[in-house]
Amino acid sequence: MKPRRKKIPKPSCGQFPIKPRDKTIAEKFSTYKFADYKEKVIDLLGRVCTVSVKTVGIVDHMAEEEPHG
Repeated sequence: MKPRRKKIPKPSCGQFPIKPRDKTIAEKFSTYKFADYKEKVIDLLGRVCTVSVKTVGIVDHMAEEEPHG
């Protein structure tokens, strides 16, 4: 017979991380819901992508301007 394993529920979007059971850890470490910061994260990712794309454009332009030889 196989030993029974305790089923661990998978967190769904917006419910992770789960609040720690240990009181000391719960007091010392802040938990948050992604949903609370979703708009800020999306904005930040947009900014990072914009800077990355502009940087590639600048580097390409510099490569074209570079004197050959």
